[in-house]
Amino acid sequence: MADGRAQLIELQSADARYPLYGSVELAPAGDLASTLAQRDGQWGAALDGALAQRLGLTVGDRVEVGDLTLTVRAVVQRQPDRSLRADWSGAPVLVADGALQATGLVQPLSRVEYQYRVRTELAPAVWRDAFVAAFPALEAEVRTFEERSERMAEVLGQIGSGLLLIGFSALFIGGLGVFNSVQAYLQGKLGTLATLRALGLRDRRLAALVLLQVLMLALLASGVGVLVGNALALAGTWAAAQRLPLAPLLQALWLPSLVALGFGVLTALAFALPALG
Repeated sequence: MADGRAQLIELQSADARYPLYGSVELAPAGDLASTLAQRDGQWGAALDGALAQRLGLTVGDRVEVGDLTLTVRAVVQRQPDRSLRADWSGAPVLVADGALQATGLVQPLSRVEYQYRVRTELAPAVWRDAFVAAFPALEAEVRTFEERSERMAEVLGQIGSGLLLIGFSALFIGGLGVFNSVQAYLQGKLGTLATLRALGLRDRRLAALVLLQVLMLALLASGVGVLVGNALALAGTWAAAQRLPLAPLLQALWLPSLVALGFGVLTALAFALPALG
């Protein structure tokens, strides 16, 4: 940038058929090819929305990429082929092929990746097998949309397993806290408990009285946790909906909320019983 700030980005250039499915949504709205075309000696660029916000760039600003100065003509609102993965290569910046060559970055030892997408009426697996059979010596990685979807499901499953492990660990740590709290509470109430026993309150009813107090506190604490969790889930869905076709569904939260409430109460009761015993 002109003010000396630098940012790691991923330059992307495509032909006139891009994208094969869906469309690139720009702000301000316009055709991608005309947005990136050269005008009055200046090449245009379309920046990722998060990148533009991070650097405080707006339409009309200029950025330096390699040997070339580009004019920001649009901000990408939606790019249909963005994959759900950690983008370690940097935020995408769309440029025309001529602009990419003019940057001087395409040279020996540069990291350049060429990707070809094919739209066919054949089944993806059938087309891939036919392609590999036709070009057996070609060192290319051929992946179908179905394989990408399976990989995405696998990654999401791994994330879900990790979150489940974190959840059970939190329940266990919270249970230890419940045990210590109940034990400390009972130690502080030994005089009261002894008085109640002297008045004829037997162990079973005495334990039921304390357990009722624990149950009330567990319901209150679990309810607060469910409300906070739902708020975080809705906030995360709203944030992800800026880039993915997601919509928060309030009616889908009642079953997970009941499960979370039940787990919280059962954990509190399970860890309170040894102290009561």
